[in-house]
Amino acid sequence: MFDNLCKFLVESFTSDFATWLLGEEIAFTELSPQELSLEPIRAGAIFSLEETFHRFEVIRLWEQPTEIFLRIPGLLPFAVLSNTDDKVNTLRQVATAIDQIPDRETQSNLIASSFILAGLVLEKEVVQRLLRSDDIMRKSSTYHLLAEEIEQEVREENTRLIAVNMLKEGLSMEIVAKVTI
Repeated sequence: MFDNLCKFLVESFTSDFATWLLGEEIAFTELSPQELSLEPIRAGAIFSLEETFHRFEVIRLWEQPTEIFLRIPGLLPFAVLSNTDDKVNTLRQVATAIDQIPDRETQSNLIASSFILAGLVLEKEVVQRLLRSDDIMRKSSTYHLLAEEIEQEVREENTRLIAVNMLKEGLSMEIVAKVTI
């Protein structure tokens, strides 16, 4: 769930993440579909190139200064995971910053994302008290993305339980496979 949330935030707030990671604002160019090649890109071809080097730097959120995350809208959900001594007050500041964002869709996505990430380090009741925007959150694409993921997990678990019960009742593997797939 957290991987998908982070991917969503990076895709939705690309320039905010680039600004943070590169230390300066970056202008992105958007390609329209007609500018893209019709040929599929083969990921395997990338790795057959000689003398290609990749360097990665580990970023520990808990070591990053909180002020950065409070200053850049797309990073607000990560503020409570940063180097802060008072996570409750930091979440309060996040809620205030989100309230100042005029676009309701952006606001709802940031509230839902902040709610989920704050749940990693704060009690559910505290997060609910500080991010009281149920209607706004339910309209966010983040909320719907995670709701679909949870629904899928529930369906898979229910299917597994049905299969186990059918096997306990003595049905053959072939029948159980036909019914549950």
